[in-house]
Amino acid sequence: DVTTLYFEAEHEDELRKVGMSKEHRVDPQVQVGLLVDPGGFPLEVHLFEGNKGETKTLIPVIEQFKTRHG
Repeated sequence: DVTTLYFEAEHEDELRKVGMSKEHRVDPQVQVGLLVDPGGFPLEVHLFEGNKGETKTLIPVIEQFKTRHG
């Protein structure tokens, strides 16, 4: 699952970027991704730039996990 956390800041930085917001916010944000097993047990947490789409995060996270854990 992926969610966004926004910051009440005027300017972006290397991580906090303005991106697609389901709440239609224009504040800088980050994306937090949680990788879970089929039973919902948390396996990993990831942090991404706020302007990076979910389609650019899901597959690389799964591939990295598979490489590390077989």
